[in-house]
Amino acid sequence: MKSAILILCTLVLTACGGGGGGSAISTTPTPGPTLLATTKVLDLHTNNNTVYNQATGDLNGDGREDIVVSGWFFDSTNAKLWVFIQNADGTLTDQTANYIPPSTFTGSQHVFIYDMDNDGHNDIVVPGFRDGSTIYNADTIIFWNQPGTTFLPQVLASTQSHGACIDDINNDGKLDLLAGGGGVFLNQGNRTFNLNSALMQGNTYFSACAVVHQGNGDVSIALGNNCYFGCGASSDNIFNFSVNNSVLTFKNAIQISGTGASGFIDALAINGNFVFMYNGPSSRVLYSNTGADTFAYTNTLDTLGNDYYAYTTTVNNNPAVFFAGNQLGSRIYTTTGGFVVYDATAFTDMSGGVADAQTGGVYHDATGSKLYLFQLFNNAFYIKELI
Repeated sequence: MKSAILILCTLVLTACGGGGGGSAISTTPTPGPTLLATTKVLDLHTNNNTVYNQATGDLNGDGREDIVVSGWFFDSTNAKLWVFIQNADGTLTDQTANYIPPSTFTGSQHVFIYDMDNDGHNDIVVPGFRDGSTIYNADTIIFWNQPGTTFLPQVLASTQSHGACIDDINNDGKLDLLAGGGGVFLNQGNRTFNLNSALMQGNTYFSACAVVHQGNGDVSIALGNNCYFGCGASSDNIFNFSVNNSVLTFKNAIQISGTGASGFIDALAINGNFVFMYNGPSSRVLYSNTGADTFAYTNTLDTLGNDYYAYTTTVNNNPAVFFAGNQLGSRIYTTTGGFVVYDATAFTDMSGGVADAQTGGVYHDATGSKLYLFQLFNNAFYIKELI
């Protein structure tokens, strides 16, 4: 996996979406992997974040997925950002000082690893967000990858991006950033962006987003907890756009209903369909693409726990999705001719249990054949080889 474009297309089609329709999703369990020894990566004694989030991707071009951990600290303008580089044996080493220059990082609810300038090197994107007694603005920053030296930080704007996602939404070959509390940062190339706050019909505040590219060239963008139809019990919507010569034109919006829950907190685009994660009883819900600009509730994947966030990688050329959940709610799924349960066991041996929902993820080795779990528990990062 040499660039973020490849990451986008080979994971779960978060950005490339695919055409209409797509594989059906089932929840038939298959044998899970053998859980091997747990290894502690780093103890956290100072500069702890209140909430953590992470991304995986190759930062140094060795073919192995590395990890960036972000987050925010309660009522503070200072948060911690870590860069963990994967070693040949799958372990991780904290190399933050070698990758991120000393600077004030105010906080983020999400972090991404993508090649934003098409130079063949993955960059780090942290949409600004911090929380506490109120929600605050924070700097949205891109750390540009400069091989052989530290990444170069560029502040795009101040946002309140509880929700954010990255995709080439206007099909011009350049990745754009959708940032809650800001709008759409349209990539102009040469490390420049134009912020469009009106593209989503003024609905810039949202808790999560995902993008599907339709077979007819249209683009569908799902937003969680936004107010296009009013901020009521059902505030999750899908916006449909036509795309012509890299110009997006709003067509319509549809309201998501029939899920048994509202206000999704994370979303994925998988095989042209949407999967929504809810902080509630219907935790993971599939919304299938039923035709141009239309989606319909299909089924609830499972109802374990709360606070689900999704992290993705590939194993043996198959997409793998880790749904992080509090306590016993974490699960791993892979796509193999459909969407099936790869490992439905809770990772209770992860040094006592699975901790915060936003601090678990999966990553793979250079060959793409080994899968590792990365988790925070009791103020320490741990890894575990799964297969």
